[in-house]
Amino acid sequence: MCVKLESWSVKKPNAVVDAFLARSAFAPEAEKAAAEVLDDIRRRGDAAVLAAAKRFDGATLKFPSCVFRKGKSRPLRKRFPHA
Repeated sequence: MCVKLESWSVKKPNAVVDAFLARSAFAPEAEKAAAEVLDDIRRRGDAAVLAAAKRFDGATLKFPSCVFRKGKSRPLRKRFPHA
């Protein structure tokens, strides 16, 4: 695969690079899908989270096996501090 490299500077702008930088960070379809999932979670709560896991990951999660209990999530926070 060949990739054309473009250069850009303040003194010598490049239309291709300018167009790339002006584009949306996310595809509109992705923004819409994310907004729909978040709206569903706000309305239906945990049931919507389980439905989203099934829809996007094919995961069939069931309560209470996927619930974090108070005090049990501490080891996970150490492993994934930025989550």
